[in-house]
Amino acid sequence: MTFVNVGTLGAAPGKRDELVELWDSAEAHRASLALSQVQDAIARARPLLDGTFGGHRFTVVGSPLRD
Repeated sequence: MTFVNVGTLGAAPGKRDELVELWDSAEAHRASLALSQVQDAIARARPLLDGTFGGHRFTVVGSPLRD
């Protein structure tokens, strides 16, 4: 299965694809936040966001975003 953290990060115009990421589980998502490369990615993403946040979490059986 695939863990999905569906957020409503408001992307700056033309920057949506630079923000998309997938995780295998909620634990993998949580653990990823401690990685230095993820912290760096978050810092780089901040200027691409418009400050609008929200979302939902759920587990899906399949995903068109995964090969």
